[in-house]
Amino acid sequence: MMLPDEILDRLNYLQSEAKHCDPMTMMLASVDERGRPTQRTVTMIQIDPLGLVFFTDSQSRKGQHFADRPYASASSYWHDLHEQVEFEGNIEVLDSKQADAHWSSRERDSQISAWASHQSQILRNKQDLLDRVEAVKTQFRDQLIPRPPHWLCYRIVPDHVEFWKSGWQILHERVCFDLKGTVWSKTLLDP
Repeated sequence: MMLPDEILDRLNYLQSEAKHCDPMTMMLASVDERGRPTQRTVTMIQIDPLGLVFFTDSQSRKGQHFADRPYASASSYWHDLHEQVEFEGNIEVLDSKQADAHWSSRERDSQISAWASHQSQILRNKQDLLDRVEAVKTQFRDQLIPRPPHWLCYRIVPDHVEFWKSGWQILHERVCFDLKGTVWSKTLLDP
């Protein structure tokens, strides 16, 4: 089945306008109960020695996937550099103290949105969401906004990392690191 022209036109517009990328943006993939992969763009909060840290609503579609199948893959591509990195590994939930620390670094509007959105749920109309945003603004007026209990900080703990760099005549450079037990191995792959 072909995509509707409206979708194709929008994709073409975005591609023509994209000049630079956000280095903290990554595509995150999870697997549903039928074994079907799904992916979405998320913001990486940080890369720490144990992996890649990000926030999401544990009641969202991906949050439910992680609860049932705690494994994910993620990739980031930097168009200007013609380089990409891919990660695969287990998902772990960070403790509340770490999640609260990351939460406090978020912009206030982002915190309000996290409280107002029922991520991945059907939205009857946009006004319902806007009304919830206003209600959250009123509820937390003149005070710090606490982290919603369903907003969790997750980490992908990689056991596979691949760096890809564009090369002449598709002779791309691919370098893989794989964790076997407690030892990382490094290999080169054909393009």
